Amino acid sequence: MSETLKRVPFHLRRYVVAQDYGAYDEIDQAVWKFVLRHTNAVLGDSAHPAYRVGLERMGITLDRIPVLVEMDRRLTEQGWGAVCVDGFIPPRAFQELQACSILPIAADIRSLDHLAYTPAPDIIHEAAGHAPILADLEYAAFLRRIGEVGYRSFALPHDEAVYQAIYALSVVKERAGVTAAEVRASERALSDAVAAVSGVSEAARVARLYWWTVEYGLVGSPSDYSIYGAGILSSLGESHFCHAPAVEKRVLDASCVDVDYDITRAQPQLFVTESFAHLMEVLEQVEAGLSQARGGVAGLEVAQASGEVACVELASGLQITGKLLGFERRSTSGNACHASGLHFGPGWALSLGGTPVAGFAGEDAADAPLTLALLPQAEAMGLEGPGAAPVEGTEVVRAEDDTPLAWVNRRAFKRDVGGGPQVHLVAAGQRVGRVSAGPAFPEYFPPTSANPKRVPVPKVLSPERCELLKLYERAYSAFRQQLGPACVPLFESIHERLVVAHPREWLLRFHLLDSLITLGERSRLTVELARELRALEGVYRGEQPIATALAGLPG
Repeated sequence: MSETLKRVPFHLRRYVVAQDYGAYDEIDQAVWKFVLRHTNAVLGDSAHPAYRVGLERMGITLDRIPVLVEMDRRLTEQGWGAVCVDGFIPPRAFQELQACSILPIAADIRSLDHLAYTPAPDIIHEAAGHAPILADLEYAAFLRRIGEVGYRSFALPHDEAVYQAIYALSVVKERAGVTAAEVRASERALSDAVAAVSGVSEAARVARLYWWTVEYGLVGSPSDYSIYGAGILSSLGESHFCHAPAVEKRVLDASCVDVDYDITRAQPQLFVTESFAHLMEVLEQVEAGLSQARGGVAGLEVAQASGEVACVELASGLQITGKLLGFERRSTSGNACHASGLHFGPGWALSLGGTPVAGFAGEDAADAPLTLALLPQAEAMGLEGPGAAPVEGTEVVRAEDDTPLAWVNRRAFKRDVGGGPQVHLVAAGQRVGRVSAGPAFPEYFPPTSANPKRVPVPKVLSPERCELLKLYERAYSAFRQQLGPACVPLFESIHERLVVAHPREWLLRFHLLDSLITLGERSRLTVELARELRALEGVYRGEQPIATALAGLPG
């Protein structure tokens, strides 16, 4: 087991899979090589300096798909790590891994049909987009911190519907043989899910900050900037179009969380941070408006509306983890409003400073809901104190210095609400402090094991794809063996077969042309390949980056 896997919280290990490097074929390698080579050419000097440094430091080359075990080893040297995952994983799982300084990397690679851009996570985006910028320590600290904040931010039920629609659309778009009608149906489903959204959740606001920084961020000034966002660095289309005057460049501030985004289209505006240190300042401003910082009654309202597992921390440090079903309010002097009673569903747990309280860690109380009464100190003195007889069956939760923090009774202090048995907890003279999504301690969730699945999954190839793959293998083998001018007759025979059986295949044609120019061969075949590629640009109506590729050739 790698050192990184040992750091993966046990409940997240089910998302970790193994990279099957042998499942990448020569077409996959050609896609990687094309995207990396031409994106780097388009980026020029516009990428942040950490990008070039990071590519070298991570061992990422332009010619071959990286081995993730080796990337993990190199990231470990920088205090991070990498694990292989199978495409989309739930946003909260992704954020929690980043909060642990672990970069989840999807091992699949985009298809030739979506070479310029894919909405699905793939190894080009994750490995060549996200990983290199981690070479900058300020940025790495920001990525870790926004993972922590995102993990502790409450979602709303409609967020899950939008996530599932995005996931379904990305799967459909990358599926072999998908029809235009199926794509349109998935796009409509996503539009419907977005249209049904009522209100912006905390999780969505943090996701927007993540999108406009980690995914599509620029650093510098609106008129003089460099690129650090992974979505731009890994997209041949975005790395070109982001410089267009029509794409508005805005100064980054906390208001960016009010700007939504569409993953299916080019971004109409981008945000520019003055420095990576400024990213942390903006994050702190956003965090100040979230329940994890505000707490109190406002935090309880958000926790209840979310329906998610929450952690409610009292002023004493006592933490209650569970689903908040409701609460009562009590007005105090100055018209301030505080919570006086909280109701949690079954499966709650008590902890102090993230350490479970023995006997109250979920399983012991899983079959009964919890009612928490926050009483003034005077009202609670009869529970424990000199000359006071404690209520029969009461257990005391104490701090490390033996100070009583709360009194727990598995029978009712008062009549049960709803007719069922309840556990009652009384805390004296305390108020609700921090309220955040997720449990107080990771062990709250059941442990899981690493998934035995290996990705990418070997392809089921049609006879046409099998023949095309063999043509790729012949071409790449010849060039790698440095056969020089002896490649030309082989390339001619490959081209003849392309004309007969694969008239719309453009990437192999480009590879042949590129190889011939590299060899210094200017022949009839060179002219013919260039002519066919220009014709295919029209056939694909500019949806494939053929013109960009041809423009990047020497001569």
